[in-house]
Amino acid sequence: MGARATSDDAATPGTGAPGRRGLRLADHPRATRQIRTVRSWVALAGFGLVLVLSLRAHTPLEDALSRALAAGTGSFVLAWATMVVAWRQLARAEIERARRRIVAALLELEAAERGGSAAG
Repeated sequence: MGARATSDDAATPGTGAPGRRGLRLADHPRATRQIRTVRSWVALAGFGLVLVLSLRAHTPLEDALSRALAAGTGSFVLAWATMVVAWRQLARAEIERARRRIVAALLELEAAERGGSAAG
């Protein structure tokens, strides 16, 4: 019947999903805000551009609106996918930069301790 939950299946803070470890892009406030903003503007631009071009080509209004709606939806999905890929790379770079700063600080602290113990 139902499987018992183990400690590995429990959601940990910052993961959101059971059994999943690590950080999620949805938990990154800048990424979430920028992805939402870009996909909205791109969808509006795609809708507007296709609507204007369709109307200039003397397409009936119903057809122009359906084409514009399809273009807006496609633009929305494409912008979302593109921004998620870009922000995954940016988040990884931020994590790596933070890791390097921490390692450098630890090495400096260790060097300072060695220098202090040698003098004393």
